[in-house]
Amino acid sequence: MKTLIIGDLHIDERSIPEITTIFDNDIIPLVAGSHFDRIIQLGDWFHYNRPTPLELKFSSELVQNLQVYFKEVIILSGTGEHDLYHNESVISHLASIGAKTVKGDYIEDNIFYGHFMLHESRFAFGTGRMGIKDLAKYKYVFLGHQHSPQELTMKMFHVGSIRYCSFNEVNDKKEVMILQDGLIANIELKAPIPMVDILDVTKLEALAPMTKVRVIFNSFDEYKKNASYVNKMGKRFFQFKIKMNFEEAKKLDQSFIKLDSTKSNKNNLIQSYIDKIEDKDIKEMLDKQFKEAI
Repeated sequence: MKTLIIGDLHIDERSIPEITTIFDNDIIPLVAGSHFDRIIQLGDWFHYNRPTPLELKFSSELVQNLQVYFKEVIILSGTGEHDLYHNESVISHLASIGAKTVKGDYIEDNIFYGHFMLHESRFAFGTGRMGIKDLAKYKYVFLGHQHSPQELTMKMFHVGSIRYCSFNEVNDKKEVMILQDGLIANIELKAPIPMVDILDVTKLEALAPMTKVRVIFNSFDEYKKNASYVNKMGKRFFQFKIKMNFEEAKKLDQSFIKLDSTKSNKNNLIQSYIDKIEDKDIKEMLDKQFKEAI
């Protein structure tokens, strides 16, 4: 039995060209010249739990294309905010075109496939559903949900997402895994749009437009000096963000993260914080920067 295992796709309209490129340039060439029995996708197939007509069309066509190369297409339901709508999985319709959709965990031949983090997962932050010891009885464990690939033990893995979805993945390699006759191989993907952090704004001009870019500023003076240039340059790139690491931004960010009350109270507290800032430029910048977050 030869199985290709892939992680989160997070299909949305903007990502469709990139996902198409990844399958056309990386995944299909990998399997076209070899015999694969099946592909298992580990959940978060869609990014939103109410996919658009375009996303549904692309998703169905992708499954039909995969069926040319695999005898079986297995897709796990993430069972979370990306997947469930009125307690129904948004991938369930794919069963009507021959895919095997699985709600929750999938276990076969003492091999465990799931979509959650363990206590020991790099980005669990206390949210792990169980620990390594709870899955120790399985021959192998393959998990989705965490976008960064991670070898938890010699037989337990987070496969990672097939594309860069957020900037906490900036230092990752994107890969898929092959399981055949008890042997595992990691295959690095070359087609995902690269993601970079930039600390020196003079390096922006050297980057290709098809790049996901985050510029990090460590002081307000640095931001103020380069804001116009950076915002102009940012329009060149596929994705562009600014991270403000200086003190005022950090204080407001921490205030937002620690809040547990209603959205209305969050808005009031953040607005109150901004109103107390004396520096007009900082006040205006932070007001604009954090309005979207609340």
